[in-house]
Amino acid sequence: KLSFAWKHANWRFRVSAIEILSATMATTEDDAFARRCFDAFARTLGDREGEVREQAMDGIAVVFEKFPRVGREALEATKDAMRPQHVKEIERRLDGAKAETNEMETSKSASESMSASAVVKPLGDGLVPPPPERISNEREFTRAMDRVTRDLRPDVDWLKRIAAMVRLEAITLGGGGEVFEDAFTSSLGRAVEVLLAQISDRRSAVVKQVSHLLVTLARGATKSFAQYVDHFVMALLKTTVVTVGVIADSGNACIRGIIEHCYAPKLVQRLTDAVVAERAPKMRGCIVEYLSIILKSWELSNRHIDAIGDALRVTLSDADATVRANSKACFEILSVTSPTASGDLLTRVDSKLARSLSNLTNDSESEETSSVARRGRSGSLSSAPSRIAPEAPAAKKLPTPAPTEARDIASAVMFAERVERAAERASRAEASSRLRGALDDADARTHGARAAQFEAQVTLHAARIAELLLGYISDSNALVLDPALESIATLVYIASEDLKQVMPDLCLGVFECLTDHRESTRSLSSEALTAIGDVHKPNALLPALLRSLHLASTAKTKTGVLEFALYVLSGRGGGADEVVHTPASVSANLESWIDLVVELACDVNEPLAKAAGSNLGAIHVHVDGAVVPRRLLASSEYKRVRFMEAIERRVPKLAEMLRPFLEAPPTPPPAPPPAPAPSPPVVTATMHDVGYDSLDEEHGYEDQNMGSLNRSYETMRIEASAGKSRHAGVGERIVEAMEGLRDENIDTVVRSLRTIASSAEDCFAHFKPYMPLLVPTVCSAMDDENELVAAHAYGALRAIFQHREIDTEDAFTALAPLINAYSASTAPLICAHMIIETADAASVESSLPLVLPSVADACASKTVAIRHRALNALGACQRTFGAASLSPYVEALSVTHRAVLAHYARN
Repeated sequence: KLSFAWKHANWRFRVSAIEILSATMATTEDDAFARRCFDAFARTLGDREGEVREQAMDGIAVVFEKFPRVGREALEATKDAMRPQHVKEIERRLDGAKAETNEMETSKSASESMSASAVVKPLGDGLVPPPPERISNEREFTRAMDRVTRDLRPDVDWLKRIAAMVRLEAITLGGGGEVFEDAFTSSLGRAVEVLLAQISDRRSAVVKQVSHLLVTLARGATKSFAQYVDHFVMALLKTTVVTVGVIADSGNACIRGIIEHCYAPKLVQRLTDAVVAERAPKMRGCIVEYLSIILKSWELSNRHIDAIGDALRVTLSDADATVRANSKACFEILSVTSPTASGDLLTRVDSKLARSLSNLTNDSESEETSSVARRGRSGSLSSAPSRIAPEAPAAKKLPTPAPTEARDIASAVMFAERVERAAERASRAEASSRLRGALDDADARTHGARAAQFEAQVTLHAARIAELLLGYISDSNALVLDPALESIATLVYIASEDLKQVMPDLCLGVFECLTDHRESTRSLSSEALTAIGDVHKPNALLPALLRSLHLASTAKTKTGVLEFALYVLSGRGGGADEVVHTPASVSANLESWIDLVVELACDVNEPLAKAAGSNLGAIHVHVDGAVVPRRLLASSEYKRVRFMEAIERRVPKLAEMLRPFLEAPPTPPPAPPPAPAPSPPVVTATMHDVGYDSLDEEHGYEDQNMGSLNRSYETMRIEASAGKSRHAGVGERIVEAMEGLRDENIDTVVRSLRTIASSAEDCFAHFKPYMPLLVPTVCSAMDDENELVAAHAYGALRAIFQHREIDTEDAFTALAPLINAYSASTAPLICAHMIIETADAASVESSLPLVLPSVADACASKTVAIRHRALNALGACQRTFGAASLSPYVEALSVTHRAVLAHYARN
């Protein structure tokens, strides 16, 4: 009866099936049933979703627990068919379960404090705590600590140093810091220098291990560790600004863990002094966050609170926006824990900042404020470390609402919006997690009829939730990002109709997460895309896919878009084995998609080109067998030949399918007469007509005005072969040069560029008709990685656009299609700037409307070099013709861009 669940597109069905079978095994004694369950779980270990694999492992553990003989026989029988890493993981878990059982049997008489010290809260770094090592006498303990210190010297192999840190962690978990407190304190003092050396090591594995160890020391040997905590924290601060993400994240998590478990007031003064003197803005922002945690977790004296207030007086006026935002969040906490100190601080800052801080505190919820005040003032706190004891979890962070309130959609959204205003990073992770929990209650797939009462709230707040999630998926913190991706997967199922407006931005953000370095994030991104593909039909999703493919920042992201679109356009949703939707229909959007993918199939990036070829093959087989050949036949011969050469190497099966269509194409229906050359406003309207108006009214990918280029190319070949009436040799030379630019030999390319330059210089009047075809190709050559090719391409462009007979209208007409916000080349903007600076001013001024809209549009590019060149060209116009000539085109520019434009105009 559960067979359908194993092949279902939604992974939650597979998880539920495993849970049902595991629960059933607990109530039966049937060996045959247990064997069938084991086989099903073993097959599921290869599932693409991490949650399913983990649940399958738990199911196998249930088999071994209830039916040990059946489990062993089944494992031996299927071991050869399973992946080696799966077999090793099963055996490791079984060994761990046996060791845990033996440990529980031998430690029944151990003290409660000793057992508590062996329980380790995971740091979130994936490191597994070692089994506790218990030493019977002080002499052996001292000898073991000396051995650890000796193995931690910097000249020792790094693997031995990691092993020494693991043993020190095991000794701490075994209660060594409590049983032999004096000896442990002395030995730890001798090991401080070598541990600091591990923190400054360049290997991320070493830093990750020492960070894990220091949190364990802070928890299991608090008194001994507190004497040296300031040395470790100041060294760890330096890791937070390292560019290696693993090292920075490990150092940040370690400091937070130390603050949580080790009460050391002397650390406050060190941190406040450091935040004032530190030059790195990232470290200043981190220190302010640590001070916020200290204010929420520790009982501080007036002297320490005043020190934090003095530091905030400086950081609230910091030049970095993140530091200021963190400081405001810290002040909000200070206003609750110490109203006197916060009031004194308000009198020492300028009036504008004081009003802003007063409004910030007044906007806080009265319930939340009172609960924080109760946390800071109530209870008998005879000793400071008791504030962070396990019996008082409320002292570690701001109190959360009651369970019903935490699960309420409106409450979760309001809390998240308050966090965004305060820009408090730690609370942002909490807001993302709370939003995920609220949406989970509204998910009818897992909660059935109970979810109906929440669905109306989700639909009502869908736009606000989507806006929050868009901000969360751009966060680098996994505690913020991962819950947001889970929320997207749930939200898409509940309120798909309400997300149509934000779906292009949502898809782009999820695709960017698909290339994250963390496997968990990639898995959740895949799950979110599966939900998007399952819910939305191909035609509705195609505009969002087009925009994502245009704006994807890396080739790897583009590859992910193409692979996902292969399933969507074929009607297989987010990756189902069977068809769940009607395949995409032929439309203007699909034709634009094909034109773009044809270009990517010729890309130098091998995985990207193969994914593009596979995507076109899926369209040809599942969507329409004529649309891909028809788009290729509508393109130029140069483009067709280039495309076929590329796919013959990378996707030969697609080349075999398309070759009959291209070699003997059917007689096409009579085409309508070509429209006259449109003016710039008409070009904009045409782009909207083919479907780009759904892409946030942005001009999407434009194939460099390929239609007119194709006509020019065919005309050029006819004129070159038939007529020497114009000028003998010019046509043949240009055709030969164009063929030479496609050659892989650098010398041939350089010689072709020289031919183009000399042709323009010798007889420009006969050269001018070929400009619409030559200019895009030479501009592309200017971006070549080979400096010699780029230099000769620049020389050819100068010969064309600085020629005394150049017509500015023809020049701007050739350049305008190459300039837009999505262009990757600066060459067209350089040429436009060249014409503005050197050509006749009257002629340039009359032709500016042809190119200025495109140049202004390029100011919104994501590429710094494109924006710089566009603003530089606009500055040259303003300097030459005045600001009034530019005003209709620069109204949409941001304040920053206008300031840069004014700077370029003055210089």
